[in-house]
Amino acid sequence: MGRAAMAALLCLVLVGAAVTSLPSIEALTSEARDPVDYRAEPVPVVLLAFDELPVVSLMDRAGGIDEHLFPNFAALQRTSSWYRNATTVAELTRAALPAILTGLAPKELSLSLGGRIPRSVFTIFDQTHEVRTSRAFPTLCDLDVCRPTPEVEKSIRLPLQVFGDEGRGRAFVSFLEMLQPAERPCICVLHLVMPHSPWRYLPSGQQYPGTDPMPGQAESPGPGRKWIQKPWLVELARARHLLQLGFVDRLLGLVIEELRENELFDQALVVVVADHGIAFRPGEHKRAATPATLGEVAYVPLLVKAPAQVIGAVVDDLVETIDLVPTIAQHLNLGDDVAFDGVSLEETQPTRTRRVGGEYIDDQAAERDRALARKFEEFPHLRSWADIFRLAPDEAEGWLGRPIGGYDAATDASAAVTRVDEIERGAPLDPLIPALIEGRLEGSDPNQSNIVLLALDGYIVAATETYQSSGEERFYALVPPAAYVDPPHDLQLFRLGAADRLVELPISP
Repeated sequence: MGRAAMAALLCLVLVGAAVTSLPSIEALTSEARDPVDYRAEPVPVVLLAFDELPVVSLMDRAGGIDEHLFPNFAALQRTSSWYRNATTVAELTRAALPAILTGLAPKELSLSLGGRIPRSVFTIFDQTHEVRTSRAFPTLCDLDVCRPTPEVEKSIRLPLQVFGDEGRGRAFVSFLEMLQPAERPCICVLHLVMPHSPWRYLPSGQQYPGTDPMPGQAESPGPGRKWIQKPWLVELARARHLLQLGFVDRLLGLVIEELRENELFDQALVVVVADHGIAFRPGEHKRAATPATLGEVAYVPLLVKAPAQVIGAVVDDLVETIDLVPTIAQHLNLGDDVAFDGVSLEETQPTRTRRVGGEYIDDQAAERDRALARKFEEFPHLRSWADIFRLAPDEAEGWLGRPIGGYDAATDASAAVTRVDEIERGAPLDPLIPALIEGRLEGSDPNQSNIVLLALDGYIVAATETYQSSGEERFYALVPPAAYVDPPHDLQLFRLGAADRLVELPISP
């Protein structure tokens, strides 16, 4: 008997799974439940495939899911099996996602004739389930079977006010509408291109202006762009990734809330996975699997809540994302008629050769653990979202939150700042908020970096380091929404001068 089935038969309930963000997975209460024979008849299958999400982004120092930053992932884990050692089988979505949805390795997928893959999670179960998808999958499923649900009017719920205006948000809102009881249970599949860049969402669902192109990246042969040798820009990029992942946690909470409201959560097989990760390493490709990046590119979140499962488990077996469809097939009692490259997650794999790109993966997850340690070297005090906004170059540590005090006036340089009018009238709860301020220095030496401090209403609210782009000395900084209390605001910009003396830079739009 597999772990999930055993958990269901134990009829135990997790008590007090309190979640601090809203909306969130509601706490479970202690009650006895009768065993459910979920193999006797088809059950709903809900599969959420996120994009560009390394598992280390979700983890705390102890190796669990960080319940303070990601309460909905953590609450789902408490009633699911979390395969903490799960790895993808490809570096890019075009191979990794089909592998998830077919149970076939990329080398087998490439052998498909005419660009069509003969079977997938959609075609295997379409006789017993109603297929509902957030998008068409033309290589995996006939369009008459995989008909995306028509877009619906965006939700007025706070996290979706702005998100619902873009393509990813419209697909998500439509997916929520799919989660309804029906005569036949659904195979409901959402591929959400989140927390994939562009990074422009805060955990609240507020949107801030983006930076295009993304600072710190350069075109280079290989999968994805390459980070330049500018650690500060890579740290800022990770900060923005984590903030957007906080919003993804809110979206996961909305899905679970919808399933509960429609009385589908308990009976459904719920799967949360990511197609591949992303690395934050200066000088490395962000999606190429190398010894330096493998811990972030290869290791992805994989959580499976079996029907009637009410207590979670952390499983460190050697599993891959191609194991998902075989697992679904076992839960739905498919039998052995269909062959897969993957194996059911309920079958223990004590030994297994896993590889992504040309890199073999350590059985003890050493690469993942090193990547987790690196994350906390960059963010040593990461306990809340406020800590993200306290990120500052080493030279500027201790300045955040201080009144500006005395300062000198620059005679050799000035600054141009974008969207000054939006900054002046910003308010903490604005759906569109200038939580990212960018600009350029004029008159200074573009071959040198400067430490730039930003002040609102007389207090230092952000610190950053300049970088060179197209012959200009540019900068951007993350500003906490709480800094925008009581508009209109007075923005001031300073360069950190000799002996830590502030030098004010005149600002022009």
